[in-house]
Amino acid sequence: MGETSLATPLDPEASTPAEPSAPAEPAAPQTPPRTYPRLVLAIGPMAGPHAIGNERCDGEKARCETKGSFFGVGAQIELRARLYRPLYLHVRGLAVSNVSPNDPIYDGLAGGGVGLGAYG
Repeated sequence: MGETSLATPLDPEASTPAEPSAPAEPAAPQTPPRTYPRLVLAIGPMAGPHAIGNERCDGEKARCETKGSFFGVGAQIELRARLYRPLYLHVRGLAVSNVSPNDPIYDGLAGGGVGLGAYG
């Protein structure tokens, strides 16, 4: 019987190392670092909360009734000052009026606040 050889003769062109390929495109430019504004002024609407009413209790009759309603509509304004990167000091004011047509319990609300926050 005849023997078959599994070894194949080496091709001299296949054994030479390939030349390094040139880069197809230059690398994409890097994005600049994120910037944060020094001052931000934000104004927005406010709606709610809706409250069915307050309970008015009569101790002599040992009975409580829900009276009045509240639905607030107003606006808020906020000023933010950057302290460090995304850390801001904010001052906020708000005013809300009761627009409920059914026996309004309160006229409205006005207030303000100060705080720290991280905004991204």
